[in-house]
Amino acid sequence: MSLWYAQNRRRKPDTGKFRSQARPGTEKSSGGRHGGWSYHFVSHQAGTSVSRVTYSVSILDRSGNRAGYLRDFSSIERATGAAHAWIDQRTKRVTPAAAVPKTIGTVPTLPMADNAQQK
Repeated sequence: MSLWYAQNRRRKPDTGKFRSQARPGTEKSSGGRHGGWSYHFVSHQAGTSVSRVTYSVSILDRSGNRAGYLRDFSSIERATGAAHAWIDQRTKRVTPAAAVPKTIGTVPTLPMADNAQQK
C-alpha cells in the first residue's frame, strides 16, 4: 500500500533549497561504447599545491542502467582498458548460460488402461 501511495502522490515543486552540486574538482567527460554497453569518465582533481587527477569510469548496460563503477585510475587509457575488460568479463559470464537450452525433465508416460483395470 505504501508503494502505491509513493507512486501516486503529488510532488511539490522544487524550491531550490537543497540543490545537488558536483564535488569541487570533479568533471564528467564523454566515453564510448564497447559490445553494446556504454561508459563515461569522471575526473577528480585533488590537492591544491600539488594537484593529482584520478579518473573513474561509469559503465551502463544495454538498457541504460548503471552496471558498474570503477575508480582510481591514473589515466583515461587505463580506465578505458579496465572498462573493456570488465564488460568482456561480464558478457562472457552472461552469454554462455543464456545460450545453452535448459531441459527441465521428461513427462512420464500414462499408465496403460489394461493394467489399471486389472489391479
